[in-house]
Amino acid sequence: MFAVLERFNQQGIKINHIEISADGDVKNQYLDNQGNVLLTTDEVKDQNDPQLYDDLPFNPDGFEIILQKANTQK
Repeated sequence: MFAVLERFNQQGIKINHIEISADGDVKNQYLDNQGNVLLTTDEVKDQNDPQLYDDLPFNPDGFEIILQKANTQK
C-alpha cells in the first residue's frame, strides 16, 4: 500500500510525481513541461541506482520529510 501525490505549477503542468510506500520510503520524480522525468530522488538504497544522499543521516529534501511525517500520523 502506498500514496501517490502530484504537484502542479500555476499553469496546471505537473512538476512532481511522489510515491510514499507503507514503509515510509519516498520516491520523488521531478518533471519537465512535457512530463519527462528530469530527476528522481529515492530513499530506498539500490546498488544499481545509488543516490547521492544514501549515506547521509538525513534526507535533504524538506518536502519529502514533511510528507513522510504526515504519512506516519494516520
